[in-house]
Amino acid sequence: MKHLTMSPKTVSMRHILPAVALLLTLSCSHAQVIYQELFNNTAGSNQSESTIGWTSYWGSTGTIITAEIDKTFIAPLGGNPSTPNGYLALNNSSLLPNYANSFAIVGNFATGLNVSGSTITWTMGNNSTAMTARLLIQIGGDGTAGSGAWYASNQAFSNSIVYSSQAAFASATTSSVTQTLAFSTAAADWRSFTLTPGAAMSLGSVLGSNLSSSQITGIGLLVATPNSSVIGRFDTLTVTVPEPSTIAMFAGGLAFVLFGYRARRKAAAPAR
Repeated sequence: MKHLTMSPKTVSMRHILPAVALLLTLSCSHAQVIYQELFNNTAGSNQSESTIGWTSYWGSTGTIITAEIDKTFIAPLGGNPSTPNGYLALNNSSLLPNYANSFAIVGNFATGLNVSGSTITWTMGNNSTAMTARLLIQIGGDGTAGSGAWYASNQAFSNSIVYSSQAAFASATTSSVTQTLAFSTAAADWRSFTLTPGAAMSLGSVLGSNLSSSQITGIGLLVATPNSSVIGRFDTLTVTVPEPSTIAMFAGGLAFVLFGYRARRKAAAPAR
């Protein structure tokens, strides 16, 4: 059998880059879920978000409306992806004529969650493309909504098409309704957000300095409803990070590839 060999002189980045791409693919193919909210509801009727430990706020005064299930609630119908037991719903028609306003719907946890390097996703199928959602996070405090400092993603997410019904949302290809935020502490990615329950709620300007920590004690959504009779549907909020073993494998594999490349270059260099 004839063995094929590659001269060191022929080894270049065009040989290295495919290997790096493969390692990147492998590193992204294994992710660990560190937090997930499915908004489950098996009661057969609309339920308050308090059943899952979440709270909803409305308007410039941050009025608590968790118990008002005609406004925000967990519906017992099918969500996305393939979640037959509920999704988070928002209906602003009962707020007329003050429908052009914001809702904050959040969950809190006393034990901090380190989201460094994470990817945060959720599915969203609203009946208006004008409706937007920003991710909310809380840093510091004791895990309650009025403690610590809140921030909203600078990016506002929206659907590119209208999902006029729950059935349309549930049957949509999951990739078409999935929103994705790659977590970063960079100042340009976040805005200040004031949430003082029953007193104040407002979106501020882009931060002037980076977030102080990747450890969060709350997460949620800030939803803006500029039109009347808007219905929002949200499901399966998930925080994932690469598995530690995958990170080690990627780092080791990349180092091996680069070491091989440098060794071949050195061997190919003319003697002096």
